[in-house]
Amino acid sequence: MAAYRFLDNPHLDVQEIVSGHIHATRERIRAQEVVLLVQDTTFLHDGTTQPKAGMGTVKIKTREESLLHLTVAFMPERVNGGVVGMKVWQRPEEPVAQQRKSKPIEEKERDRWLEGYRDACEVKQASPATLVVNMADREGDIQEWLVDAMHREPHQRAEVIIRTKCHRRLAPGATQR
Repeated sequence: MAAYRFLDNPHLDVQEIVSGHIHATRERIRAQEVVLLVQDTTFLHDGTTQPKAGMGTVKIKTREESLLHLTVAFMPERVNGGVVGMKVWQRPEEPVAQQRKSKPIEEKERDRWLEGYRDACEVKQASPATLVVNMADREGDIQEWLVDAMHREPHQRAEVIIRTKCHRRLAPGATQR
């Protein structure tokens, strides 16, 4: 019962609950030479069944869906070091595809990748001797992330590995890092 009261407390949010874990993970990273910070999103389904009034055993399925975007640290020994950042949200009831193009990145779901990269850069700045590499799948292939990385000073940025959606070509005379 105490756990339910704790989790239902309106004065606590997910970030506060996991803040101690995130702090401990970032401390563990400081002792590493290399750390991979992997970002990905998953769906959390909370489904229940309720009896349908006057219908006997027929049940109505109710479902609440949330999205969870994590940045998880992995050490060279293939050990999960813990979570360094996370975002939880729910999609609006009405579709937003028509408005998506007119909104700035900060108001889109894709901003979670930038938030994950900012977390990785904070880890890098707190652990200057550690090579911090932030990784993402094709969904993280967004221009704003690459521009953000290019505009940071080398000692302030995490390195990036993103599985691209399409082939890239550098402009003539541009150098690869």
